[in-house]
Amino acid sequence: DPIKRPREHYHPDLVALIYKKIKGREFAPTNWRTNLGLARELSVSRGTIKRVADSFRTDHPEWFKQYIDSNYHTQEHYHPDLIKLIHEETIRRGLGKNA
Repeated sequence: DPIKRPREHYHPDLVALIYKKIKGREFAPTNWRTNLGLARELSVSRGTIKRVADSFRTDHPEWFKQYIDSNYHTQEHYHPDLIKLIHEETIRRGLGKNA
């Protein structure tokens, strides 16, 4: 460093925690979708997707998982069974491109 600024160092325990958190992240399986991805796919608002999805959250928490998205951000993704139910609900309501 030509300016001779002090360099920041991290405690080994912190480095280990960061490494563990990053290493444990997984990419989403192909058939799982984010709220935004599903909203775009079905041509409905993100709010609509969220309201329908949230109605299943208590009974099926396994349908909601944090995965890495295509932009390398950790986002909540929806299980294919939930996606199917959301799709059916948007059709029932006459919303989106399936209306």
